[in-house]
Amino acid sequence: MSPLDRSHRRPWSIARMAEPDLTFTRISWLPTSKATVFAVVAVAGGLVSAISALRPTVDRPLLASVALFSACIVALHRPRQAVLAAMVVLPFLGLMRRGLIPIAGWSTSDALLLVTPCLSLFLVGRLFTQRRSFTGDLLSNLVVGLLILTLLEVANPQGGGLLVGATGLLFLGGPLLWFFIGRELVDRRLVTSLMPMLVVVAVIIGIYGLRQTWAGMPPWDTQWLEVNGYTALNVNGVTRAFGTLASSAEYAAYLAIGLVLAAVWVTHGRLLALVAIPPLATALFLDSSRGVVVFAFFALLLVGGMRTGSARLTCVIIALGVGGALAANHAVGSSLTTSARHSGNALLAHQLGGLSDPLNPNQSTLVLHWQIVVTGMLNSFSHPLGLGTGATSIAADHQGTGQPGTTTASVGTEVDAANAFVSLGMVGGFLFLAIVVVTFRRVGHICLHTRDRAALAVMGLLVVTLGQWLNGGYYAISPLLWLLVGWSNRLWLDRRALSTPT
Repeated sequence: MSPLDRSHRRPWSIARMAEPDLTFTRISWLPTSKATVFAVVAVAGGLVSAISALRPTVDRPLLASVALFSACIVALHRPRQAVLAAMVVLPFLGLMRRGLIPIAGWSTSDALLLVTPCLSLFLVGRLFTQRRSFTGDLLSNLVVGLLILTLLEVANPQGGGLLVGATGLLFLGGPLLWFFIGRELVDRRLVTSLMPMLVVVAVIIGIYGLRQTWAGMPPWDTQWLEVNGYTALNVNGVTRAFGTLASSAEYAAYLAIGLVLAAVWVTHGRLLALVAIPPLATALFLDSSRGVVVFAFFALLLVGGMRTGSARLTCVIIALGVGGALAANHAVGSSLTTSARHSGNALLAHQLGGLSDPLNPNQSTLVLHWQIVVTGMLNSFSHPLGLGTGATSIAADHQGTGQPGTTTASVGTEVDAANAFVSLGMVGGFLFLAIVVVTFRRVGHICLHTRDRAALAVMGLLVVTLGQWLNGGYYAISPLLWLLVGWSNRLWLDRRALSTPT
């Protein structure tokens, strides 16, 4: 067992053992006992039910208000539990929103989407009032700089107006707040409790997605498809699954995260996690998203190599794994694709066709996606100050003003680094790239020197979601990722403090 594995028996930050408990200072007029908190939440829920019966159109704002109020009450007294609950509930937000369609209709400007950003603001605000420092090390300084730039870009005159900029801020800047929450509030016990929960949640989502694939969409999902017109789900006449999440892309990424986490736990002797691998792998493959399958495969090779504690062995394992995959693809790829086509399973044929011949535009969209990224990057050079926070998100599509000289539709490039250049200009793009490099260096250092299972799991998550770190449309994944980036940064700082002579 590594020193970091044993540290959970002591206060979470060895370098900060003298600090007071992280429970926020109580406010006199707020409820203090658990019974009072539950009573307040129950009364608020009853009021929502009564008002909703009289005014169905206000269901979503009312539910959002009660959810936020309840979350803030819990966060005030038990901040870590509030964070844990948020990470577990967020993957089901899409399903909750779709379930309200029969009684509250559908709206892209759903008040429920504001609960998580407001909770993160509340938590960061309380940290700020406690005079916590948000800077002090390179990675924290870079994140603060990027966050300040996103705030400034709200007022970019080319961004389509303040409404577009403010809405885009939720997608681009909102997830960054979770970095500071992870750095200041998250401890090792929470991380080691959260990750098995994420695997369980991923399995539940995967099983739900398999139900969508094999048995058809439930009524609430069918209504959402009819109202939203989500054409990207169509694969040769078959609708791909999206589970309980807001998009098929986030669904596939979440399954990949669960798969990598389960594999990491298995390599550390938690054999029960083996049960999760078959449903996750099946659901991921049948989602028919090729890119995330490749990233998941690479993530498994990387964390498997780092488990040895040797950078050289890691490179050898990755090289052997990639070489073996290419050789197998060359040997049996075409025959598997032919068999999949004859099977009549459009999702399977689509998946194997793209993986076996990724450069063929008739089989794969890899070349098309690459062209979108390159075009976006080239266009960003003509706007070195950026186009505003809403330019690369759905904020421009739904909130665009149509004024001359402003963006009225999303110009997203599908990759967050390129999106950062487009939205935040050259400075923002390079700031984000620096954050990515520093994060990988620090997490990689921890993995190789400690072989810590939680750090290895974070590394796998970083690889699986590479290119989507700043994708605020990943409502469940973006906060989780930045939360764990913040925690891993604290882990790195504590390790450096221990190794620095006093």
